[in-house]
Amino acid sequence: MDSSQSIFHELLGEFAPEPSKKLSIAQSDTSFRFVHYTSLENAFSIVQNKEIWMRNLLCMNDFSEFQYGFSCWCEVYDNSIAGAKFKKLLDNIHPNLCANLHLVFNNGVKAYANRTYVFSLSEHKQQEDQFGRLSMWRAYGGNSGVAIVLNKEPFIFPSDALNAYTFPVNYSDHAGFSSQFNTMVEYLEDNVTELKIVPPHLIFGVISYLFQYFVLCTKHPGFSEEKEWRVVYTEQDENIENSVNSTALIKSIEIINGIPQFVFKIPLKNIIGKTSEASLTGIEVPEVLNKVIIGPNEYSMVARDAVLEILKSNQVPDYQKKVTVSDIPIR
Repeated sequence: MDSSQSIFHELLGEFAPEPSKKLSIAQSDTSFRFVHYTSLENAFSIVQNKEIWMRNLLCMNDFSEFQYGFSCWCEVYDNSIAGAKFKKLLDNIHPNLCANLHLVFNNGVKAYANRTYVFSLSEHKQQEDQFGRLSMWRAYGGNSGVAIVLNKEPFIFPSDALNAYTFPVNYSDHAGFSSQFNTMVEYLEDNVTELKIVPPHLIFGVISYLFQYFVLCTKHPGFSEEKEWRVVYTEQDENIENSVNSTALIKSIEIINGIPQFVFKIPLKNIIGKTSEASLTGIEVPEVLNKVIIGPNEYSMVARDAVLEILKSNQVPDYQKKVTVSDIPIR
């Protein structure tokens, strides 16, 4: 890790200890894995085409999820003493920081959402290997659900190769959101002098990262059993200083449920850069795929045979041991 990245991650931990703590636990827990609940059709597409689609935030199952996080942010940023102090501190550290932050969402909530693409994951526990999670079967995949269990490494270890980043979802009510925001403001207030000598692009990078975390990844605490994480990519406004768009993600128009729309595709192909931060490894199908759980449906055994064959044809090691059929009863 180069010195600038070391500073970035150190600042991130100080500004917002909650997401940094979750990320650290996930990185050190050897049993930690992700799971993506979807349809068999989508699962086949991921494995066969070796790509993951990030869909526009406006096309989420429930757009109100995004509106909730944005409303929490606006409540403290625009209408609180802590928000006013936050903006004043940013301008005290570097004059353009606050102005650049405004550019990120200056056209409003829907304009920002329309430039943002997400891929949703959930934490997967070892005891869920056989049956999966009942609430997730009920919510995703319909009558042909499947759970793709993925190894964590390419998603949560530091990499700028995609310019897309993985965040733990912040399940918080408005009071809890304010508390986390206040922690960030207190750190700024206590470290103004030290932060003035940090390059502005690093401070702005941390603030932008945290804006994505607070706004894009805050959900009502009633959803906490989902244990969701989100891979997030936002197309940058060319007017924002030091903004960089991804050269690794593939933008295309696809028709999903009859609706033509832009998606960004994550190629499941390792990237070897000049530095570790510019590299992304462990993301190819044989490496990243840990397990496949066929969801409860009347054709589960037929689906199992087809999944085994597609894993075999894609050189997934020990593929016979990686496919199970859930017989969890869904009412």
